[in-house]
Amino acid sequence: FRDNNRFEYYRMSRNQQNPPPPNDVLRYLVEAKLLGQDTTVHSKVAEYAIHVLISDESQYTVYRTLKEIAQVHAALETQFPVEAGYFSSKEKVIPDCPVKKTIFGIQKSSSNENKFERQLNTYLKNLPALPASIVKSDIVKTFFEMRPRDREQDQQGQVEGNNGQKKRSNYDN
Repeated sequence: FRDNNRFEYYRMSRNQQNPPPPNDVLRYLVEAKLLGQDTTVHSKVAEYAIHVLISDESQYTVYRTLKEIAQVHAALETQFPVEAGYFSSKEKVIPDCPVKKTIFGIQKSSSNENKFERQLNTYLKNLPALPASIVKSDIVKTFFEMRPRDREQDQQGQVEGNNGQKKRSNYDN
């Protein structure tokens, strides 16, 4: 009986110390889908347009480079080594990324652009299906949150229209 009271006291004191999370913690990735490579970017680095759906039903497009995709994947593997399969391949849930960071720079898993984009789309589509601890992590949230350059590129696309400058693909696999 005495241990039961201690446990109850501990549980109640813990609940009082941990208020409910703010609303931004409740926002998480629901869907990510590759739209294609954006070639209207003024820099020499190719960016990929990714359609994002968040749990609060907001939708937008983000633009990420291959380097950023490789970095977020490496960060996920570092933050979640068990889920990355470092200790046991049976526990691996983080999908393989088609972008690899090597000593020679960023490399795609396939030299065929269509095959690579299909692989990248599959990778992006699988991210929201990961365990909640990963999907709600700061790594995933930060990667998929809208940045000022995303807003600028969306505005440029609306003004310029789709006159052949943007390569957008829809993958429904």
